[in-house]
Amino acid sequence: MRWFCANRAELRLEAPPDPERYGTGLSAPDVRKGKLAIAMLLIFLLTLTIFYEWKGARTIGSTVRARRETLPKSLKTLGEQYIVEKEYLEAIIVFETLVEAYPESALAEEALWRVGLCWLCLDDDDMAIEAWERFLKLYPKSEYAPKVRQGYLIIMKDRLRGIPA
Repeated sequence: MRWFCANRAELRLEAPPDPERYGTGLSAPDVRKGKLAIAMLLIFLLTLTIFYEWKGARTIGSTVRARRETLPKSLKTLGEQYIVEKEYLEAIIVFETLVEAYPESALAEEALWRVGLCWLCLDDDDMAIEAWERFLKLYPKSEYAPKVRQGYLIIMKDRLRGIPA
């Protein structure tokens, strides 16, 4: 999915699909309650997975493995949905959860990159830099590393020119 906020032309990507086109006809509060319920369910499943891994439950190993593979994808999808709706703080929370719970996942690399982009959309360059510095420490050879460096350079150039965030 390609997206980004419009105030950084160098990092701007294609706009996501129009959410109105795929709408459900529900009101905004109903949709928000549904998303909150989905987020709570994902957090419950994450907690359950961690519990079973901690207990060393080998009898349900295939179930734990299946959840270990599907839960990061679900978190990524939820975070992307928050971005489409321009709810960047919620997206940051979801992506940070993914990074903390599954740091070895390739999806965690993308999630941490998107955390920095979300901070940029919220006009908080310092937090974006902090997220991207953490990214470069954890995933220096990632496919997203050049994008992170590019975003970092754009912020630094803007600061040198005296352009506000």
